[in-house]
Amino acid sequence: LFPTLQEVETPDCDTIEKLAAFLKAPASLICKALLYVADEKTPFLVLIRGDLEAEETKILNAIGAAEIRMATTEEIEQY
Repeated sequence: LFPTLQEVETPDCDTIEKLAAFLKAPASLICKALLYVADEKTPFLVLIRGDLEAEETKILNAIGAAEIRMATTEEIEQY
């Protein structure tokens, strides 16, 4: 699909569906990066295929935290 790695501007692509349409590629070939915070102190990144949803119970169990939440816009900028 993409013969070489290249940086691509993606204007107004704020969802996987829009990005997939813009790139003319299936969402299953796009990787989402989701920033979470564990136990209100530890940021961590989840990478998941674009056509899937993150299952927070599985994430919670995998990292062994008491609680997790999505990072805020401010935290995303900070980290």
